[in-house]
Amino acid sequence: MYNSLKKFKKYLINTAFYKRTRSILFMIFLKLSLRQRFNERQLEKIKNFDCWVVSPGGVGTTALIGFLKEHILLNHQHDEDGLKHSICPPKNLNKKLKVIFVTGNEKEVINSLKRRFQPDGRSYFEHHFEKFESLAYLLNHNFESEKRFIKLMQKQKQNWENNVEKENFLITNYDELFESGERIINFLNLKKNIAKDFPKRSNRTTKTLKQNES
Repeated sequence: MYNSLKKFKKYLINTAFYKRTRSILFMIFLKLSLRQRFNERQLEKIKNFDCWVVSPGGVGTTALIGFLKEHILLNHQHDEDGLKHSICPPKNLNKKLKVIFVTGNEKEVINSLKRRFQPDGRSYFEHHFEKFESLAYLLNHNFESEKRFIKLMQKQKQNWENNVEKENFLITNYDELFESGERIINFLNLKKNIAKDFPKRSNRTTKTLKQNES
């Protein structure tokens, strides 16, 4: 009896019906896992923001938010609210909310994330990959691919560009960020005299990673 059940199970697994059913269930799970997960606390915080600074990481957003937090309400400088590297905005985002998206050379972003590590020993690259990727993909792959991460970076940029009002969306990149003080200040309608305190560019070395690259 036991052997018969084993044979039947083996037969069932190899049938087209089983494979099709498994495929359908996987696609349902994939669609569910692709949803950006914002909890109620995050959504409440976002409602009060004057601006939201977003990036894939490794492009100077920590320094930028450190400057802006003295003048406006926005997401946390060190990502304690989990919003700095969101893959996409939440549904029904306030159309008046201003968003600054900072990008950079894809390879340089990856190198920056790979040479920094969290207390648990994992690199920022691993951490950000998991933050960007769907749960379905992570369950079916045991590696973090640079090629896949680049696609996710491109998807993140597209998600934000397509879901934020054009007049409230400012995009810049790491190469020009520290020379964009006046542009950013004007975008946020801040007092022009604060431009003198805008962060200055630092060399990308181990000592300056935390300050300028996150």
